[in-house]
Amino acid sequence: MALSPLIDPFGRSIRYLRISVTPYCNFRCLYCQPDGPHLPEGPREEISPREWEKLVTLFARMGVEKVRLSGGEPTLRKDLVEIVSRLSKIEGIGEVSLSTHAMHLAPLAKELARAGLSRVNVSLDTLDADRFREISGRGDLRRVIEGVDAALAAGLDPIKLNAVPMKGINDHEIGDFLDFSAKRGLRMRFIELMPVGVARELYETRRMSGDEILERMRESGKWAELERHGKDGPARMFQRESDGLRVGVIHPLGKNFCDNCNRVRLTHRGEMRGCLFGAQNVPLRHLLEAEDWERVLEDGVRQALLSKPEKHRLEEGDDGELNSLAQIGG
Repeated sequence: MALSPLIDPFGRSIRYLRISVTPYCNFRCLYCQPDGPHLPEGPREEISPREWEKLVTLFARMGVEKVRLSGGEPTLRKDLVEIVSRLSKIEGIGEVSLSTHAMHLAPLAKELARAGLSRVNVSLDTLDADRFREISGRGDLRRVIEGVDAALAAGLDPIKLNAVPMKGINDHEIGDFLDFSAKRGLRMRFIELMPVGVARELYETRRMSGDEILERMRESGKWAELERHGKDGPARMFQRESDGLRVGVIHPLGKNFCDNCNRVRLTHRGEMRGCLFGAQNVPLRHLLEAEDWERVLEDGVRQALLSKPEKHRLEEGDDGELNSLAQIGG
């Protein structure tokens, strides 16, 4: 039975749920967690697939249509296929997607597709194997590309490729990324480096602005900016005139689109977070233990939504007390 829709205090309709299924990641990316993850003390505890199913079912009844699974690195969960299978069968959920570094994706791609996964977002900051190890700390570029190709073969389309250009590190590869994505039919997105956690110092010297990214893109031809629509994500979309290649550029600071934000997040602990850079995590998991858990959880979600801010405050140096984006899935 449908419930009244989720509308935040600023009139935005919540249709999109991002879930961090684990805080663990085996990469040590230089702008995220170069010294390793900041994890809670005590035994490793993860929310079960059945608990995720109950949480998402309630959100779906309140109008959520899309779910994205992230981490940490979600492919480190041995029950990821079961989570996807359960969530994709929930009435009202039209899309279940995955954000991953893709190094473990190749052997999972077909099984995830059969379980109901719709598409994949892959984080990839360089196409040079040596530079890849420097940026990721320990990754294998060959296995990542195999993961991308396996996802394509499994029909997980579209695949979005996300890169963070950094001056003096990988900014000269923008043209290479355009060629790579055009050849494989990927949707390329360039994301400005953000002053979050350990990346604050890097931001001061290595940040490449969205406008600078666009200047580099124009070296490959003429681009037209596409009109935005109400349900569009945060990227400004551009199309290359010569071949129709579409590329997104995300400016989290200078040109944010918080006014169209339609999402909330769940942490790996089952806490609700209204904004990536909001400091409030509202616990929900324990509400599943109530005898009338659906009513109690609905009340908890609606109350938590009241803390969703109108916009982030990165410009003011407020990153929501994040040590790294891996804490909440980016």
